[in-house]
Amino acid sequence: MDILIIGRSRNTVDTATAQIRAHGFTAEGVIADQDALAALDTGEFGTLLIGGGVERVSRELLKQRAARNGVAVIEARRHGRDIDTYLQEVVYPALRERP
Repeated sequence: MDILIIGRSRNTVDTATAQIRAHGFTAEGVIADQDALAALDTGEFGTLLIGGGVERVSRELLKQRAARNGVAVIEARRHGRDIDTYLQEVVYPALRERP
């Protein structure tokens, strides 16, 4: 299952992408809406992970495009947790639940 990660901080996106890959998932990270929208239209992604810094308007557009393409969405809400803890507690369990 390929995962598309979008966030606003290149460092955060790169860190999350590397950690997700290290756990055996295939992932690509982007920071621009246009890049994410184009990637969603390729049919290569099964899950979209939207970072907490993505603005509401962008978030809604991305979720609509994901739904149109049959892509599941996970919306990041770290609530002060570091990236690794958030991935361990929220993202990996959600990814493992997906068919």
